[in-house]
Amino acid sequence: MKFNTDTRPPRYLNRRDQYRLLAMVGVLCLVMVAVNWSARPSSWHWLVPPDSRPSVQAPSLKEIDFRVQSQQREPLGPDMFRAVAVTEKDEPQAFVADSADVPADVPADIAAEVLAPIVDNTLGLRRKEADAYHLMLSRIHDLPEETAAALARDDVAFTVLMLHPDEYRGTLLAVRGELRRLTEFPASRGSGFDVLYEGWLFTGDSGTNPYRIVFTELPGGVPLGESLHPPLPVQVVGYFFKRYGYVSQGGQHVAPLLLARSLRMILRPATAPADGAEFRYAMLGVIAVVVAGVVVLGVWFFVSDRRFRGSRLDELAAARLDATPEDLAALQNLQTTDPARPFEQPDADT
Repeated sequence: MKFNTDTRPPRYLNRRDQYRLLAMVGVLCLVMVAVNWSARPSSWHWLVPPDSRPSVQAPSLKEIDFRVQSQQREPLGPDMFRAVAVTEKDEPQAFVADSADVPADVPADIAAEVLAPIVDNTLGLRRKEADAYHLMLSRIHDLPEETAAALARDDVAFTVLMLHPDEYRGTLLAVRGELRRLTEFPASRGSGFDVLYEGWLFTGDSGTNPYRIVFTELPGGVPLGESLHPPLPVQVVGYFFKRYGYVSQGGQHVAPLLLARSLRMILRPATAPADGAEFRYAMLGVIAVVVAGVVVLGVWFFVSDRRFRGSRLDELAAARLDATPEDLAALQNLQTTDPARPFEQPDADT
């Protein structure tokens, strides 16, 4: 490639230079198109196939009503009081394990009559919901983790769960996100546990709205704290109970409540790895195209420079560059002739 030390402005009207500028503009356009194409995930589906599992379309968070329902009672008259009789009840049999189609070690869904008393958007846990609450905690605690993970759904978005809680109540769900708060609290009577753990989990589709997770075992290496810094990336597998009303700094709010056995730490969201051979071939193809483009441009510039060296313009440019200061001074002292007076002779002494 030729490096010209000439300080004169380039001749942009030269056809060869125009072709070069046009080629560089074309290459820049191709680079911009390639960047836009590679930024689309669908452009790489030929290399990394997308997840073919059906997923639920997630509505917007603006469609969710996070308000807690007011629980009003009729006012009592003077000299009146309200008494509630509490009796010990046997734990209801919510699972059907005697079916010939269901293995004995894999529980079926929770019975509808157990889920019937559960009411969404209520503050805290209602007395009528205690049986279902205790049953789900005991079942998820006794259920093997491998079985729970195999039965859990991981395609239910936060907004879908909040808009259609009745469709997923009592369903095992797998949720991934960041755990930002983890505390311990005493379990209620009849739950079969001494203490339970409460975690607040934020996912990518929940925004600033958390999941409330109640689980029975604290995994090793997970610290307790009102505010965890940095947040812990975890996965939770548990039963969806209801839209749970709670009191926050901004007032009353609603969050989906999951009842789980424990938490599992994760490093990063699991992705389907691409096949090694296909990835290598794709990268080799990209490298080959880039190398071929560089070689073609190099050959083009080299041939163009060879043609320039054999031209009259190159000879004139070389003569001008090789001229000495004495030659330039001699050219300034040359006798000139006016073209309008061509027949006049110069002075004899010159």
